Amino acid sequence: DNQIQQIEELLSIGGFKLKYVIRSGQTPPDKATVDGRSVKVLGYGWNTMDDFMFPSVGEINFNRKIRGSKKPNTTPIETVEDLRHLLETIVLTKRTIASKLAELYDPASIWEPLKLKLKLEFTAFNGRTWDDALTVEEKSKWSGYLEEYMKLGDLRVSRCVVPPDAEDLSMRMICVSDASEKAGGAAIYATFKLRSGKYSAQQLTARSHLMESTVPRNELEAILIMTYAAHVTYRSMEKYVEDILYFTDSRIALCWVHNKERRLKPYVHNRVVTIKRLMRWADIQDEVPLFHVAGSRNIADLLTKDLGFSTDLVDEKSEWHTGSDWMKLPLEEMPIVRYEEIAYTKSEVTSLTSECYEQPFVTLMVEKDCPDAMKTRDIMENVPNEVFQERIFTISMMNEEPDEFIVDIVRLGWNRAKRRMMIYKRFVAYLRQKVCTKKNREYVPKDRLGMEAEIEYAWFKNESKAIK
Repeated sequence: DNQIQQIEELLSIGGFKLKYVIRSGQTPPDKATVDGRSVKVLGYGWNTMDDFMFPSVGEINFNRKIRGSKKPNTTPIETVEDLRHLLETIVLTKRTIASKLAELYDPASIWEPLKLKLKLEFTAFNGRTWDDALTVEEKSKWSGYLEEYMKLGDLRVSRCVVPPDAEDLSMRMICVSDASEKAGGAAIYATFKLRSGKYSAQQLTARSHLMESTVPRNELEAILIMTYAAHVTYRSMEKYVEDILYFTDSRIALCWVHNKERRLKPYVHNRVVTIKRLMRWADIQDEVPLFHVAGSRNIADLLTKDLGFSTDLVDEKSEWHTGSDWMKLPLEEMPIVRYEEIAYTKSEVTSLTSECYEQPFVTLMVEKDCPDAMKTRDIMENVPNEVFQERIFTISMMNEEPDEFIVDIVRLGWNRAKRRMMIYKRFVAYLRQKVCTKKNREYVPKDRLGMEAEIEYAWFKNESKAIK
């Protein structure tokens, strides 16, 4: 009541007045409802008495809009037989299918697997004009989808995610991601500790994208989608969130995110930096809370595979909405694997290193000066500072970011600073070649493109540090 009063007072300052106030558990005012039970809220239907949400989809109508409205169907489409009769009298085109997809408005992505399935099927029309008619096989397939589309209005999900037997309002967010060759996405769940000691689980939101890269890259992109969705969700209910846990079923992407040893190539590096930044913005300051969960236990798998277009996948009692059983356990009891516990196979190592730069040649000199340092994992921890001060270019190419560069990028500008840095690198390469020639060591200097790539990579890392 106090919040409603404050809103009314605030609106009155601007000369606005509320028409009505709707509360859960009460019948909506006559001005706000058509059927006497529900109202429309942000594209959803809300049954105020039973407090559940449902997709606000109307009767299937293929007539074109004229001045913002469609001409009603000659015969109401109330049953599957009515729809089949209608489909026999019209020509389905890319345009009509796209209009049906646009009508499924789901801003919170509560029923994201269904939307993604339709988007994946719609990609078969890429390259066609909008008024190209569907083939007989395509029309038969989409007729089946439209018949299932009629059932969307029967879906429902509880608006409230806090169970009645929760200990308090402290929420633990569980975020899961997955990807395949064609698509990937993430789902966010709210879990509350119950008086029994276990946790509840209820879906909050989800996100998905169509993808076309390699599976490991797509998995990393899905983790980025997950952290972004988690960040937005966290900021909207910050005072209730006590902890955030992230899960993926990709061991390769998991390693890239946890990596502190190898120089990643720009595509992977930029996404890893953004993922960690989004985690920090969610007040995660310590180690990355990203864990591995088996693919068979990852409910985000619904956003990657073709499991058909069926409302049964996302109904109120489905795993998609109520979460997997392992989400309802304390972290120490979950069937997950931490990064430190993973042993990678040879094929996984090949995929991992394909997105990493080769170790810079100066690393050989560091190993000679510091024989106690390992080639990768311990090199940043065991090499004394004075050694790094003598290896200017090694510092700029390792994962640890330098405090400053030997050229002022801001003062000189990108192109001039890059040319000057190239002069320095060529001079160092010339000196190394002379030393190696004297000592009969093999040395192959990098070409111009390789040197430019190393310079730009180091600068991008420094820029990312400044943005933080």
